Amino acid sequence: MFTLSFSMLFWVLSEAYEIGALFAFGLVLFIGIIVFMLIYVNTGNRFKK
Repeated sequence: MFTLSFSMLFWVLSEAYEIGALFAFGLVLFIGIIVFMLIYVNTGNRFKK
């Protein structure tokens, strides 16, 4: 959750400084983190009872 909020920080900075590349970087980072978390949770027997 901290990493997701860290990537959202780039969205806020892109609005404050009007730099579109920061928004794009934050969005790619956000999607990458989500994909990594989905793969991590669904592989192996870590979270199964």
